[in-house]
Amino acid sequence: MKLINTTWTHQELVNNQLNNTDAFLVETYSAGNTDVVFTQAPKQFFLKRKIDKDIVLMDKLRTVHTDKLIEISFPTTV
Repeated sequence: MKLINTTWTHQELVNNQLNNTDAFLVETYSAGNTDVVFTQAPKQFFLKRKIDKDIVLMDKLRTVHTDKLIEISFPTTV
């Protein structure tokens, strides 16, 4: 499955995340009928291409499920 960067298409969502949270990076991707939102903030990130097991607190991993979205939050030590 290929992810297509759709950040430019979702500028309102991206701007709202950047303006109303502590996130400093927000990207959106499409995987066919599934949208993926990647958000990075101090001491946490949401979805990352490669997980650095040295900084991720795996015992604090959080997930949220809806019909068309799965959010995975990876708290980190940095």
